[in-house]
Parts: sequence; structure tokens; C-alpha cells
Amino acid sequence: MNKPKRYTVRVYLDNSIIGRLQDIKRGVKRKSKMLEEDMAILPGLLHFCAQNGIELCVSDYAGTEIEKLRSSMPDLTNALMDTLHSFMLIPARNTVRDNNNHPDPGDACFTENRVDSLVHKLEDFLLSKTQVKNDTKKQAVKWDACHLAVCKDNGCHVFLTCDYASIWVYRRFLKRLFGIEIKRPVELMALVNTARV
Repeated sequence: MNKPKRYTVRVYLDNSIIGRLQDIKRGVKRKSKMLEEDMAILPGLLHFCAQNGIELCVSDYAGTEIEKLRSSMPDLTNALMDTLHSFMLIPARNTVRDNNNHPDPGDACFTENRVDSLVHKLEDFLLSKTQVKNDTKKQAVKWDACHLAVCKDNGCHVFLTCDYASIWVYRRFLKRLFGIEIKRPVELMALVNTARV
């Protein structure tokens, strides 16, 4: 009898995914057809991934971004943080250690500069595409760039998002220019279902 296939894939969860999981728990309905489709399969998709060796990752940027809601929405912030902690945390900054297990400042500095450089390139790209002028929206674009950079820097295979207007719509450019594979939940589900055949 054949064993079920186990995958060696790492999926980065955008904060929009964490938010949609909370919407599902709270029974919040969304009017967008795409969002409705994604929310309908999201819990089952994440369960399937966890059962089949597909790593579900978030970065410490996700927690930092969520914490900014605490003063206005403490209960929601707590719920989002609880959801966040159920996934594997990957550092926004990789610290390379020497043989004595001490941080090597030179290597750590190089890694940080590489991530920062990627964040700036992604932010410039997203700002040129979205053409946002509002400072709050510009900050949201900066967070998007940070998440995308951490995904790329940590070797994640897929960036999973429900952010259709700011990230998903530019998926072809992000793949071609930065090598980042952007998927909606329904697209990832179709991919894993095809791989199982």
C-alpha cells in the first residue's frame, strides 16, 4: 500500500490570511466573491498542509504589525496573536553564528543589509504599481514589502495571501522580478490537489 505523499514545501502566510482566519472564527461574512471562495476552503487547506509536511510560516514582522492594533482593538489583537502563534515563526532577520555559537556581527550585518535592500526594492515596486499617496496606505505597502522580503529571504516556496489589490494582482511581476510565487488559498488548494494525483 502506498504511503500518502508528504511535501517539502514552505508556505509563508501573509497577515491577510491571519485576519481571514479570525473572520471565519467570528462568523464575519465578506462580500467579495474571491474572498468568499478563499475563506470557504482556508481552514481545510491549512489543515491539509499541516498533515502533509507543508510548513506554514509567519515572521516576527506579522506580530509587530498586529500589535499596532492593540490600543484601538485589544481583543482582536489578542485573538490575532493567538492565531499567529499556531504557525512556525521565522525571523525577519537571520543571525549567522560562528562555530562557538556566537553571533558573527559581520555576517549578521550582511544578512540585514540584504533583507533591507530587498524590502526597499519591493516597496519601490509596489508603490510604483499601486501609486498610493496616503501615508497610512504607504505604511501598509511597506509592511507588504517586509513580508514579501522575509518570504523570499527564508526560501519559502509560496506567499499565501488574500490581499488581492496590493499583492495578488501583481503576482506575475513579483514572480518574474523577485522570484516570489504568490497564491490565493484556492490556487494553492488546486496545486496540492494536482500534486496528489
